[in-house]
Parts: sequence; C-alpha cells; structure tokens
Amino acid sequence: MSVHRYEDALNHLLPAADYFEKTGSGLSGCETLIAAAISFWELSRKKEAIAFLKKEFSKSKKEGYRYLPLIKGEMLITALMAIADTDHFLRNFPEIDHAASMVKTCGTTGLEHALMAKLQAAGKKEQNELTARLAPIYKRILPRLHIRTFGRFVLRTGGREIDVRAFEGSKPLMLLKALVHHGGTDVPKEILINDLWPDALSKSGEKNFKITLHRLRKVLERDIQKVFGCCYIFQKSARISFDMEMVRIDARRFTDLGKTADQLARNDRLEQALELYDKGLDIYKGDFFAEEPYLDWAERQRILYRSRYLEMLSAKAMIHENLDQADLAIETWQTVLNLDPCLETACRNLMILYADSGRFKKALNLFASLTAALEKEMDAKPDPRTVDLFNSIRAQKRIKGPGGNESARVL
Repeated sequence: MSVHRYEDALNHLLPAADYFEKTGSGLSGCETLIAAAISFWELSRKKEAIAFLKKEFSKSKKEGYRYLPLIKGEMLITALMAIADTDHFLRNFPEIDHAASMVKTCGTTGLEHALMAKLQAAGKKEQNELTARLAPIYKRILPRLHIRTFGRFVLRTGGREIDVRAFEGSKPLMLLKALVHHGGTDVPKEILINDLWPDALSKSGEKNFKITLHRLRKVLERDIQKVFGCCYIFQKSARISFDMEMVRIDARRFTDLGKTADQLARNDRLEQALELYDKGLDIYKGDFFAEEPYLDWAERQRILYRSRYLEMLSAKAMIHENLDQADLAIETWQTVLNLDPCLETACRNLMILYADSGRFKKALNLFASLTAALEKEMDAKPDPRTVDLFNSIRAQKRIKGPGGNESARVL
C-alpha cells in the first residue's frame, strides 16, 4: 500500500476506534486498534504504533481474546515484529506473551519465516545483536517441553509425544532425569557426570557428557532454528539448567501447588487451599520415575514425593472436616489408609468420623485392620492414643446398643 492509502485508512480507523471504545464493542475495538497500529507503523510513526499495540494487546488480554476474526495472521506477525524492533521491549511491553500467544493461534510458520528473513537481510555485524533481540520472540512461539515424572514417564512438545526410542540409548534420557532430580537449575556439570559415569576418569567423563548432552538436545530440539541457540536446556559456565520458561515439569508444579496450598490453609483460606490441593494431587499419577526402580537417587526422591502426597491428602482431609464435609473427609482419609495402612493419624481421624456418624462397627473394624497391618509390616502395636480411642468407641457402642445412630464426637 502507498503512504496515502495508510493515511486514508487512519482517517477511518481512528474515529472508529473512538466509537468502539465509547460503545464498549471490545472485539471490534481490538481489531480496529491493531489495524491502526500497523498503519502508523508503515508510516514510520513508531511511537504511535507501539502505543496502539500496547492498548490493543492489553485490552485483548483483559477480555480474554485469543483470536481476532478480522485480523489475519500476517497482520499479527507485522505487529509482533514491530514490537521486537523497539528498545527494551521485554521490559516495556509486558503484553508480549499475549501477543505471541495470539500469533500462535494463527500458526507459527509465517512468523518463523519473517524472523529468519530479517536475520538474513541484516549485515554480518548486525546479526549477533539482532539474533539476541529476536530470540525471545522466537522462543515464545515454540511449543513448551512437558516432562511427566509421576507414573508413566512422558516427554511431550506441544501435542507431540516424543518416542523415547529416538534417543538411541539410555544415557540421554538418564541425563535429562538426573537434571530433573537435581532441580533443573544451575546444576553443576560434575554432579551429572558422577550420576551417569561414576567410575569414569575426568577427561572421559567430560567427553561422555558432551556427546550425551548433544544427543539429548538433538531429539528435544529437532525442529528448532539453531541460530537462536538452545531452547530447552542450556549451559552457562559449568552449570546446566532447563529454561523454565520453556519447560514444564509435573514434579515441580506438584511441589509449588502444595506449598501455596499449605500457606493458604495456615491463613484459614480453606476453600482456596482445597482447590490447590486438589490440583496438586491430580498431578501425582504414581511413583516418581516408576520405570527406574533400582536407581538409588530416584528411590530417595520417590519416597519423599510419596510422603508429600500423603501429607497433602491428609491436609485435604482435615480441611473437609473443618468445612463439615464429612463424606469427603471419610473418602480422603480412606485413600490415605489405602496407600499406607499403618498411618495411625489417618486411622484415628477416620475412626472418629465413623463414630460421629454412628457407624461404630466400621470404626472398630478399622482398628482391627490397623493392628494387623502394624504387626505384619512393622512388628509393632498401635499407639496408646489409638487404643484409648478404640476403647472409647467400643464403650459408646455398648451404651447405644444395636442400631444406635446418635452422633457423639469422640476426642
């Protein structure tokens, strides 16, 4: 389009933008704002273009718009490239993530071609600086790497599950698992080498590590433009990290949700805490790295995650009790006992709930099951507190007789 066509377009777009803002026409307003911004950009009126883009993407994010029917992918790409052309755009344009997500809904091939064309058109002296500027844009359109460690081990990029056979051996996968195990951030290379090649000499261990890391990246970043560097795993000095903006690990999410839920529970925000406990517990699909039963470091962490899962279940059960949701509390405590039949705190709480609802026989049967489990698994007897509770419930049952259903809280 000629300069005059863009100027003419603005003569229509700007009054339309004002009209849509006054009438509250959100979707039409967003479409008009982005069209006006691109017109400003083509007229080299960059300051006005960026102001309109900020307003549009802020509004579309607030309204939850992921797609603008009248705006083609090419226009969104032009908008995103315009943003990348401004100084300090990551700091000054917080709406960049939403802008990139809208481009992704239209397909990313066009943006990838635009980024590469811009790099190829730049001079050699400019390319390094331009690559650094464009890399954050490129990374925002890449699929995230999802690592599932609980239950069946799964690697997924976007909607594609990675076939573990593509790694051509076990070492690349073991390297990835070791990196997950050590937290995934700033892990010293020597620790990973020791995990995978404990008996190797320094030089051979270093060589093995370098080859294995290359093979791991080759599979994970199969379709990645290499000019923008490593996108999922990077090395800085002698430390290895996941790019946590690009990588999602279920174990990390499980831990974070549990911590936040604990804090909410301590602040008596019980319903919010319950929601997060449910989300965290749903992530736990089975043991951590269950496919590695003989790996010592995996077994240690497996026990910790299993214990944390039981803690979160117990916390959830207590919240159900505090909210007078007896049936949900009973169901949750029973889940705890199914996983650990020797956990006396769970048994006592469940006995109390059954007794409170007049189901004395169920409460007494729980004690019998606990006694048998303790003797079989630990060669131990129930705690005196559990015995006292059992005797108290048995006495109540005798007083009430068969069919008694009056609720009486047992302490």
